[in-house]
Amino acid sequence: MGDSANPLLEPISQAALSDESPQIRIAALDVLISRYGQDAIPVLEQALADPDATVQQTSRNSLEMAQRVKSQIEAMRHRQPK
Repeated sequence: MGDSANPLLEPISQAALSDESPQIRIAALDVLISRYGQDAIPVLEQALADPDATVQQTSRNSLEMAQRVKSQIEAMRHRQPK
């Protein structure tokens, strides 16, 4: 996660996983998936074990969305002529 090209990835990831407020954790997860896409997946997977059910659901929904996008990108790549 220490990517110098994305200096905010680490602090947002930490907020998503360890802030005391579930609302902050949810907001951080939303920022991660919308801003960092596939790079957010490891954090989203960790958030599945969050003690708050809403945080878990947000993470699950974001992971499903990331998987759909990944599948669409792969399908588009296969359709392109080589």
